[in-house]
Amino acid sequence: MSNKLTSYLESQLQALKLKGILTHYQEITEKASQNNLSYQEYLSLLLEEELKRKNDGTVKTKINKARFPYIKTLEEFDFSFQPSLREKEIIALSSLDFIEKKENVIFLGPPGVGNYAK
Repeated sequence: MSNKLTSYLESQLQALKLKGILTHYQEITEKASQNNLSYQEYLSLLLEEELKRKNDGTVKTKINKARFPYIKTLEEFDFSFQPSLREKEIIALSSLDFIEKKENVIFLGPPGVGNYAK
């Protein structure tokens, strides 16, 4: 792609505020070329990146509006602090597969103990 066309394309993406596509379009273009992707597959990959960026932005905005005192994630959790918790089971629960399987999950015990039954 010529430098003139690249500059024009990038200015269009900036004007349309498509920052996800702008960031990733060159690598996706190379991937599409190498794998002989159809135009629809190429477009789908571009739009997927844009949707990912917008969803990430939405989540960040909602977390900021919630004003949580601390941001805690499952990846940061210290399972050695609570040895009665089985890390593999908690990670499996985080996939939310139990919802699709229509299973119940019940957490038992006083607050902070971390016992649960499936």
